[in-house]
Amino acid sequence: MLLSGNAFGNYVMTGPDLDHLTRDCRHPRLLSANKPDPSSFLGREWIVATYRVGSIIHALVHNEFHDAVSPLCMPGESGPANPCWYNAVTYAISNDDGVTFHQGADLVVAAPTSRWNPQRGAPAGKRSRLYGYFGPSGIVRRSDGYYYSTFVVINNPDSARGTCVMRTRDLSNPKSWRAWDGKAFTHQFDNPYSPTTTEPSQACAAVSPDLIHDFGGSLTYNAYLNRFVLTGFSTRQPGPGPKPCGFAFSFSADLVTWTRPQVFATADPPSKDAPDCIRGDLGMAYYPSLIDPSDSTTNFEMTGRTPFLYYVSGLGSPRRALIRVRVRFDDLSRAPSGGANE
Repeated sequence: MLLSGNAFGNYVMTGPDLDHLTRDCRHPRLLSANKPDPSSFLGREWIVATYRVGSIIHALVHNEFHDAVSPLCMPGESGPANPCWYNAVTYAISNDDGVTFHQGADLVVAAPTSRWNPQRGAPAGKRSRLYGYFGPSGIVRRSDGYYYSTFVVINNPDSARGTCVMRTRDLSNPKSWRAWDGKAFTHQFDNPYSPTTTEPSQACAAVSPDLIHDFGGSLTYNAYLNRFVLTGFSTRQPGPGPKPCGFAFSFSADLVTWTRPQVFATADPPSKDAPDCIRGDLGMAYYPSLIDPSDSTTNFEMTGRTPFLYYVSGLGSPRRALIRVRVRFDDLSRAPSGGANE
């Protein structure tokens, strides 16, 4: 068993099962290249989704480029402290059971719709200006033979955010992913640095934008509810004034039409981008994911009625902790006199 760690050296936890995991801090599985060239799409890299097929482990990577050269940004700083933020989804592969991951020349899954331009992407103040595709979810294979993943899109700096869905039949081919375009899974991602690409290219279409906005994180299929479940951090609750934010679920039968996220555990907002959120019961907690030990699939893409919720506490401090708690889903249509998501 191998669980990804949240560090751009991509250290992992390994063990025979979920009850016996050990953190390996000696062997990074994918060292971030941290190149100063945005066209390389080899900046600071986080493996955020893996999927084993036979002896091969495929990975989707959250790739951040922060302009450490332009005086409009933060010269000398290539990390998240730099408010210039140009993001892409890339691909990595492991042929040695997850001991190491590597990337080839064709690594781009989803690139921003325009080339990096600090004149457009640099913030007017201290607040970051995010641009591109962010945070792919875990990968789920459906009975139609396609592999699916969700991710966040910000088409232009300071534009509205949204959640997109993409799929492929061939995980080994980064160029094979196609996203929902509003009618079908036909949107093809263009590399803005290709000489044949006309800028700006079209972005993928956000799904259920009025309900989920940019909500996302962990994607599984729940066999008890017969629904796909997105588990993430919600900062957009209906109603005026301060409101509780935190871990939430959203449900879908087809990955395109989603329910409004339901907060079930409150936590502090992860950034200053959510001024309406009040402090929550869990404090600085983030990265919620559902994993069900009873899942018989190799990649833990299925959950049942009582999976574990895993999350990181102490976000923003040097001492973080990985915590898990049991959650239970109650299907109201099956209950004779009510029930609730716990």
